[in-house]
Amino acid sequence: MAESIQCPECQRKYPFKAELTGKKVRCAQCQSTFVVAEPSNAGLAAFFDEELPVPNAAADAASDADGWDDYGFASEDGTAGDPVPALPAKEREKHRKAALREQAVEVFSERVRDGDQFSKLMAAIGMCTMVFPALSQTGFFFELPESISQSMLLVISAIGSMAIFCLYYPDRTLWYVGILAGLITGPCVFTATVLYTENRESIWTLELVFVGLIAAAPGMILWYVPLRFLAVRRLEQELRKVR
Repeated sequence: MAESIQCPECQRKYPFKAELTGKKVRCAQCQSTFVVAEPSNAGLAAFFDEELPVPNAAADAASDADGWDDYGFASEDGTAGDPVPALPAKEREKHRKAALREQAVEVFSERVRDGDQFSKLMAAIGMCTMVFPALSQTGFFFELPESISQSMLLVISAIGSMAIFCLYYPDRTLWYVGILAGLITGPCVFTATVLYTENRESIWTLELVFVGLIAAAPGMILWYVPLRFLAVRRLEQELRKVR
């Protein structure tokens, strides 16, 4: 059974190397330093009948030539596997922040991509509420009573788009990021659809899909950019507390 050790900062795993036990090494990924401790599963290989591999001296010498060993550790003087001095505090903090940000961006992207059950529900309801008024004005799908003005339909469309942008992201304490995007997107989709279908005798549904996507693009950008900035910053703070 192969033993392994783990960097306490970025959680990257390395194969265990007995001669480094008790020595300080630097992680190749986040550049933080830590003391190698004997893993909890060390010595378990002795209970198996499999013959342990014999080290290849020639291969080890070749891998040491570039200053990196097979385990991902390196020293400043280029001797693979040797203990290394800790990086300066500023440099260490820089690498730590970079690792935290990378992890926060990954979590944010996953949340935007997958959402949750409430996200999917609000996206469906909001989409119907936003598109319904626009389709009613094309003359190809259905018609609403004349007593319902276009101004009222614009408001309904804006409410539908705000429901999507304000409530889709799982961290709904950032709901306010979607207000401006919703106020812009709903009316834009409504106006673009009405103008595109005006004086048309026939139309393909796919055409309206493309028109809607183009009209919604500015609002989506206006929603995504500030949301990403605020959400990633908050995730970094949460991850820093955990560590």
